[in-house]
Amino acid sequence: MKRSLSKAERLKKSEEFRRVFGSPLKQGCQGAKLAVLSNSLDKLRFGVSLSKKFGNAVERNRAKRQVREIFRLHKHRIKPGYDLVFLVYPGEFEYQDRERQFLHLAGKAGILELVPRSLPQISD
Repeated sequence: MKRSLSKAERLKKSEEFRRVFGSPLKQGCQGAKLAVLSNSLDKLRFGVSLSKKFGNAVERNRAKRQVREIFRLHKHRIKPGYDLVFLVYPGEFEYQDRERQFLHLAGKAGILELVPRSLPQISD
């Protein structure tokens, strides 16, 4: 699976965002919320939304870039066939905090695939 974030994997239209926000499967934590809706496609689609009064344009764009990068790096761990919208709230959150939020919420929503970790080699 390619790790880039193609245009086909992005939610762009406001109708698509409204449809996902209207889904019953939403998970939240401090600083973020994840809305998940099953789609009839064989791929993931992702969108980022910010709450009102998130700061200036620089802060908004930085937060969106960070969340898109987090999704891009971890999309291979998410089950295909879902539309996701990650809603970001303002606060003093670093990249690692946002990454933890995303993975935690995806796990709570039940869309993370279990990726087997390599077991340490036992020497004789």
